[in-house]
Amino acid sequence: MSDESLEATIELLKTQLLLRPNDPHKRFQLGNVLRKGGRMDQAIEAFTRAVTAKPDFADAHFQLGLIYREKNDPATALNYFH
Repeated sequence: MSDESLEATIELLKTQLLLRPNDPHKRFQLGNVLRKGGRMDQAIEAFTRAVTAKPDFADAHFQLGLIYREKNDPATALNYFH
């Protein structure tokens, strides 16, 4: 995904979230795009908001675990893998 395409996708998802700010699936999609773009802290925020909106959202928990593992924080990662 090119930088331009990445930015356009992020802006589209943010616009959609203005209409439905608590949509966990849009938050999850945003987290995935941000992660692909290397914006880990923003991805964490998006995935966390997805989990807040839908606590049993296993895929969002898993992505958070992966990010924290990549950030060399195994204790936090383990919390999301359980």
